Amino acid sequence: MWIVKLALRRPYTFVVMALLIPGNAVTIRADGPKLLTVDAQTAVRLRPVKLGRDLGDKVEILSGLDAADSLVANPQRRMA
Repeated sequence: MWIVKLALRRPYTFVVMALLIPGNAVTIRADGPKLLTVDAQTAVRLRPVKLGRDLGDKVEILSGLDAADSLVANPQRRMA
């Protein structure tokens, strides 16, 4: 998982943060994109997410995931 920070040094400086994950961690289902996450008790949960930009091997997550969450990369179909 990558967090990208971009700071522009202009009179109106702002910071853009994006939460990027490997594209192969996303499972597309009929009810929308999902991620398999692992919680502190090592339970696997299927969580809905809102996707942003597709950057090839990485995908931007707009909502539904925190930077501290653990993901299952390359989930097998029977898990998702």
